[in-house]
Amino acid sequence: TNWTDCEPFCNGTQSRSRTISRQPSNGGKECGNVTDTKECGNICEDCVLTDWSAWAECPVTCGGGNQSRERSIAAEKVGGGKECEGNKNETQACSTC
Repeated sequence: TNWTDCEPFCNGTQSRSRTISRQPSNGGKECGNVTDTKECGNICEDCVLTDWSAWAECPVTCGGGNQSRERSIAAEKVGGGKECEGNKNETQACSTC
């Protein structure tokens, strides 16, 4: 048969099998293993985010401002890798005197 799909997709294995059409007779050799298995060569790399930037300077000295920080994608996912998770921007209150 044809090779099965890779299971799991990342770091998995696939197999194929064959059917014995005639059993050995008169001292003939056994057919041996009828199933082949091999590791898949799928490339799977997860998305990677950068570290958070420093918090931006608070725009006000008193009275309740907001400051923010950000991060970005350092490496996109490849193949069956995982998507990036989490926020890319954060905001917090500052100068709440």
